[in-house]
Amino acid sequence: MYRDDIKAALIKSASDAEPAVRGEAICGLVSLDRPLALSLAQRELKAACVSAMIFEAAEELADDSLVEDLVHFQDRSDNSLVDGLAADALRACRGLPNERNIE
Repeated sequence: MYRDDIKAALIKSASDAEPAVRGEAICGLVSLDRPLALSLAQRELKAACVSAMIFEAAEELADDSLVEDLVHFQDRSDNSLVDGLAADALRACRGLPNERNIE
């Protein structure tokens, strides 16, 4: 029962006006409803303003259908942390290893 309540709250938050709230919610949905999380991530990545959390969700989803949208975020900001998250998500969606984990 709690799982259904959590999922319902995350689904509601995935439509919040604030991108950071939507990103957090989508991250939470990845483990509860992967197809829904993928659909929501695709929607978010088409927006003009996205939360860094959406890149974490995209990395966890690691779905090649996100590649086209993620390419648009390559080296696009003045924030190297966000650019790194976007790059990690793109590598994961392309099926490549994360450079942070390579020694």
